[in-house]
Formats: sequence, structure tokens, C-alpha cells
Amino acid sequence: MEAYYSYGNNHYDRHYENIAGSACDRYANGTREDSHYLSATANYTKAFGRKSSLNINAAMGFTDINDITMRQATRGDLRLRKHTERLHVTYLYKIKRTFSIQASLAGKAATVKSSGNEQTNLFFTPGIRMSYLKGKHALSLSLTAMSTEASNANRTGDEYRINEYEVFVGNPKLKDYMSYNSTVDHTFDISPRLQWFNYAALKVCPDFTYMQINHDAGRGAFVRQNVNNGTYWNAHLETGAKYYIIPKLLDIMGIAIFNHSKSSAWTDICENRIYFSISSQLLYKGWRALVSYMTPSKGVNPTLGNYIKSPHRLRLTIAYSINDWNIEAEYTNPFRAATRTEFDNGEYATCSISRTPLVTDNYGHIRVSYRFNFGKKHKFSNPDTQDINQTSISKEN
Repeated sequence: MEAYYSYGNNHYDRHYENIAGSACDRYANGTREDSHYLSATANYTKAFGRKSSLNINAAMGFTDINDITMRQATRGDLRLRKHTERLHVTYLYKIKRTFSIQASLAGKAATVKSSGNEQTNLFFTPGIRMSYLKGKHALSLSLTAMSTEASNANRTGDEYRINEYEVFVGNPKLKDYMSYNSTVDHTFDISPRLQWFNYAALKVCPDFTYMQINHDAGRGAFVRQNVNNGTYWNAHLETGAKYYIIPKLLDIMGIAIFNHSKSSAWTDICENRIYFSISSQLLYKGWRALVSYMTPSKGVNPTLGNYIKSPHRLRLTIAYSINDWNIEAEYTNPFRAATRTEFDNGEYATCSISRTPLVTDNYGHIRVSYRFNFGKKHKFSNPDTQDINQTSISKEN
């Protein structure tokens, strides 16, 4: 069993100023927030011999957020309360290393109270995963459903002016939504030096959340508000090969990628894109060197219904491990890398090019780590980190 609590005290201030000739427009927004988050989890596992096991996981969470807002010298008070309950049952059956099947069934209830509105969302999420290994072939399949929670920042009744053209309006009636996913993963060891692999994934999100932008004559501005009723499809295909130039020492890998994205939000937009990735890795007496490159790509952002173009991506890594010490140096995109975003719904159009030096390009790091091990040897894992700072502050720009 586990119990977890966090407290957040957040301050956010935004000042906008536009000077054109002798005219000057200024907008100031500020929020002071206190948030509390409490969760508890209980887990039970029962093994039936060596072939099967049953796992039952029950969890609950409670969020309480209080905001004091200042919108152009006007004070406002916002409160959001949310509690969730979840029960997840998983059954695993396997036959040695050859075949395994995992079936899961989950139920979730989430209730949200905000700005005088209360709603309860109920979700039923089944899932199945299978893997099969025979000779030089390895195959895995999965069919899963999952629920996605809408952002707290979009579920309050908050409203404020972003600039002289745009107003952000919260939506207390915003709902969580479901997504359905399927994957197929196949690997074929053609020879001791050559491996061929294929991967396919399909994701469907009916009634998902997206940003709607429309002109409001009463406010004299464009209103940005998150709403449900969008549909998003994404089909992703990969095929590639890895060749061991020197077995257990030097390899090279190439991947061809096809991505189909379709978003039906304020309108239907679709994008088909083919791009490539290549990498090479060297392993030698504790040393590891890696170089990888991916060509530019273009896709659909379903949350806004717009296009995003990503630049070239290059990554260089060198690392050395000895005993429990590990030293790693990495450098990413040693050139100017900008992302282009385009949006046009007939009323509202925008095109932006963004670049963050030392974050998206010309970024490098050196990491030195040492692992302590006391007593018996253990298998180490990276535990999930919870969202310790629940917030309802919107940062629309």
C-alpha cells in the first residue's frame, strides 16, 4: 500500500504591453494559488504456479485547488475539487518464453466540481497484450483503451484577456475522453549480423479535447476555449534494419517511417509524411558512442487542429562505465533548429516559428553518476514519479 500527499503554492504573473504610435495597450493578469493533492494505492498479486498470475490494483485521488485571480485590477476567486477512484485487474498467462497473454480490465470514476458545475465521468477500459517467440521471429500485439483527463487549467470558469485580439475562457463543462490503441511489433533475426524489424500503431480518439478559436462580437476579440467533440486518428508505420558491422562492437541502424494524421475538430485536416532515421553505436570495454540523425517531419497537432513542422534532429553521445561509475556527455542539434506552426480557420490565422537556444538546439550536458549497493544484490527499476504540483493556472500566450 502507498499513500502520497503534496502541497503547491503557485504564483503566476503575466504582463502584456503593445505600443503602436501614440496608442498603448496594457493587460495584466495574476494568480495566487494553493493546491492540495492526496492519493492512496493498494496492490495485490497472486501467482498460480509458474504459468499465471493475477494482479489487483485499487487507487483513489483527491485534488483541491483555490485560486485568487487579478484580471485588470479585478479580483476573482476560483475553486476546483476533483476526486477519482480506479480499479485495475490484470491476469497474465505464459508458456515458458514462447507465448504469453495479458488481459486487463479497469474501471474509473472521476467527479469534478468547478465554478458551480459538477460532472462525473465513468470509464471502462479493457486491454489485451500478447507475445509470441518462435525461432528467429518475435511478435507482439496489443489492444488497449485508456482515459485521458482534461487539464485542470481549462476546467475552471476563469476568463482573461491575453492581448488586444484574444481572450481566454475556461470551460467548467469540459470532459475527460477515451482513446483506443493497437500495436503490432515484429522482429526477424535474418542472420547473426542482420536484424529486420517492423512496427505499426493505430490510435483513435473520439470526442477528444481541442482548442476552439472563434470571434466574439460582444467581447470584440477572438475567444480561445477548450471543448470536446473532436476526433483524431493517427496511423504510424516503421520498418528498419540493424546490421552488426562487428558483432557486439559496432552496429548501424536505419528506419523508414510513415505517419498519417487526421484531425476533425473545427475542420478536417490531414497529413501524410515519410521521414527517416539513421544511427550507429560503438561498444568497447565500457565505452559507448552513439550518433543518430532524423530528417525533418511534419504532423498534425490535434489539440489545436494545426500543422507543426519539426527540423532536423542530430544527437551525439559518448559514455564510459567502470564498476559503479558512469560518465556521459551528450550534444543535441549543433545548429539552429526552429519549429514552424501554422493555423488558419478562416476567421483566425497565425504562423509562428519558434526556437529555444540551449534547449532545442546547441544543447549539451555532462552527467556523472555513481550507484551505491548495500547488502544483497537487487534489480533496480525507475519508479513512476507522480505529478506533485497540481495546478489550474492557465498560461495561454
